[in-house]
Amino acid sequence: MIDVDLTHFSFLDNPIATMEAFAEIARAELEGINVSLNFKDQNCLDVGAMLLLEEIWPHLCPVFNGGQIQPMVAQMFEAVGLRKVMGWKPLTASERNIDIFPFPFRRQNRSGRPTSKGVEPQTSAIVATLVVRFIDQSLRQTSRVSLTRKARQNFHGLIGEILDNAGAHSSPDQKGGYSICGFLERREGEDGDIFRFNLSFLSMGQTIADGLAKAPAGISKGMTEYVDLHKSAPGLTEENLRTVYALRDGVTRLPEKLNVVGNKSLGGTGLADILDFFAGLALLADPKDSPKLAIVSGNTYVQASGRYSRAKRFTPAGMTEVSSVVPRELWFNEMNVKSEPPDVRHVYSLPGRLQGTLVTLGFNLDPHLVEKLKDAKNGSNDDKG
Repeated sequence: MIDVDLTHFSFLDNPIATMEAFAEIARAELEGINVSLNFKDQNCLDVGAMLLLEEIWPHLCPVFNGGQIQPMVAQMFEAVGLRKVMGWKPLTASERNIDIFPFPFRRQNRSGRPTSKGVEPQTSAIVATLVVRFIDQSLRQTSRVSLTRKARQNFHGLIGEILDNAGAHSSPDQKGGYSICGFLERREGEDGDIFRFNLSFLSMGQTIADGLAKAPAGISKGMTEYVDLHKSAPGLTEENLRTVYALRDGVTRLPEKLNVVGNKSLGGTGLADILDFFAGLALLADPKDSPKLAIVSGNTYVQASGRYSRAKRFTPAGMTEVSSVVPRELWFNEMNVKSEPPDVRHVYSLPGRLQGTLVTLGFNLDPHLVEKLKDAKNGSNDDKG
């Protein structure tokens, strides 16, 4: 009997040990005929790690036979539909928990990957609509606040672009797929209830850096210059630097994405859209919490949090206002300039490789949004008086 213990299983807060846990799962598959997989965390800390586990599960030999799982983690698997997809024993009605509000597992299928049990492929537009609805309903669950019409439209556009790019850039023929799931969970905290929001996207195939290997000449030149400038910096690899470079607008291997229509670029890999989506959601976070977004691609780990949370546009010399054609940029250093290397606390290599890209974000929703909005409105009225 071999035991594999998954402890602090999260790419958001414990990425190195989490990647090592996947390596341990692979070793146990080779060495054992009876392996127990033990989920030690009291709650699911990162649905992104679970999404990657679902991805590899059908390819593992059937040597995994039970194991320990904490009740709230089991309930998360049940609520988001991963339990059914992975073929595990269902929970009874009494074991299910109403404190988990799920965004159920969905997949846009790709060539060579079997459709999961009970999961139908769906278009990016449909999934984007469902994600926006999930965000809106999560707000209502916690604070009785709803997204404005403009916010729903903005989120829908960003999510649709993210998902379309996930498929386009994960395979050379632009026919890749993705999977997505998430949840909102009410947990007991020292000062009252905590509402944990977690949403993750996974696309298997090309890594971000691999996908740019055949980028148009202008992009390839700029990326090579950036890599050459910082590749001797301690703790950074060429793949790390290519991944950071891809976070700016207009970086793509697809020439048609470089066109400008109506004074707006058609975009790049969609990674800047992911950062905008995260920054918009982070406005809803509990001020006592630190929202985090993690990107795992190849051996590279990138964490957007704190001051490094949003790609920004800069007004070029001679211009009085920022155009939407000006690329959004995030270089993960204090001055946010490409002439300085990224902060190795936020960009570094993992001890294993993911052949694809995982994006996962998590934070505690602010349960006091209603009161804050009322205070802001009253304050603006007082100013008018």
